[in-house]
Amino acid sequence: MHVLVDETEIAGKDIFAFAAVATTENDWYLFCERWTKELRAIGLDYLHCKEHFTGEKRNFDKIAKFSKVISECTQGVTVISVDKRAYLDIGQNHPRRINFKEFAFGRLIARVMDAMEKSKIPFVSFLCDDDQNGAQALYRVWSDIRKKHPGIRERAVSIAFADDKFAIPLQAADLIAWLFNYEMQREKPWTEGSPIRHAWPKGADGQPNFNSEHWDRTSIERFSATIFSRETLGDYPT
Repeated sequence: MHVLVDETEIAGKDIFAFAAVATTENDWYLFCERWTKELRAIGLDYLHCKEHFTGEKRNFDKIAKFSKVISECTQGVTVISVDKRAYLDIGQNHPRRINFKEFAFGRLIARVMDAMEKSKIPFVSFLCDDDQNGAQALYRVWSDIRKKHPGIRERAVSIAFADDKFAIPLQAADLIAWLFNYEMQREKPWTEGSPIRHAWPKGADGQPNFNSEHWDRTSIERFSATIFSRETLGDYPT
C-alpha cells in the first residue's frame, strides 16, 4: 500500500493540517487518469489549492469533482490538524518540546498504521511532498517511530519525497489538507455552510467518509503531560 502525504499551513492562521491518502498500484493509475481529466476540464496542469482555490478563485463545486475522484479511486483518507497557537502556548515550558509539525506527522503515522493493521495490510510505503524546509524533520519522525515501535518498523518499509506536480496523487493529499484546514478555521466547524460537507462525498451515515483528528486547545491541555516529548511519538496520548 502506498500512502501519499502533504500538509497545509495558511499564513496568519492558527490551523496546521497533514493529510494522507492510501492507494494501491491499481488505484494510482486510475486516479491519475481521472484526476488529469478534471484538471484539463478547468485548464490546469496541476492542482495546488492555496494557488488555485484561494480567495475569489475558491469554488467548492469544482473541489467536489476532485473530491469525488479521491473518494472513488483511493483506499482511505486520514487527516490530522493542530491548533498551532494553542500548541505553542501550552507547550512553551516543555524543555524538549517537538514542534507541531513533528507532532502532527507522528499522529498521522500512528493513525495510518493502525488502520493498515486492522485491514491486514502487510507493507506500507510513504511518499511525502518534497518540502526542502521540512523533509528532514519528517524523516526523523518516521525513523524515530520505527525504532520505538517494532510493529510499525516491520510494516512501514520506506519513505520517499517527491514533487507533487509530477507525483499526481500528492495533489489529492494537498486538497484534503487544505479543505480540512479551511473547515477548522471557521468559527463553528461542521455547521451550516461547511465546505467539507459540501465538497466531500458522504458515507452511509451521512458524514464525510474519512478519518480525522483535530487537536484544539482543550485536547492539547488534556494530554499536555505526554504529547510534547519525542519519546512519545507514535504513542496514543494518555
